[in-house]
Amino acid sequence: MTLSSAYAERALGPGWVNSPLWVIVRNGTGELREECLQPDEQNEQMIQLYLISESVHRAMCAAVNKAIGR
Repeated sequence: MTLSSAYAERALGPGWVNSPLWVIVRNGTGELREECLQPDEQNEQMIQLYLISESVHRAMCAAVNKAIGR
């Protein structure tokens, strides 16, 4: 297993919030899968970087959507 990417994407709803960290991993045959680390599975460094990652992730998604005309 090789880590390919990780990004923060908060989930919100009426009266609840969750801060999962999404991890993209590649197996030995090159296939990708997405896993989720819940807040209680995240270490202190992940928690400290969460807001930065979430901000960059949202900005990148907006830039890509703009570039592809969405």
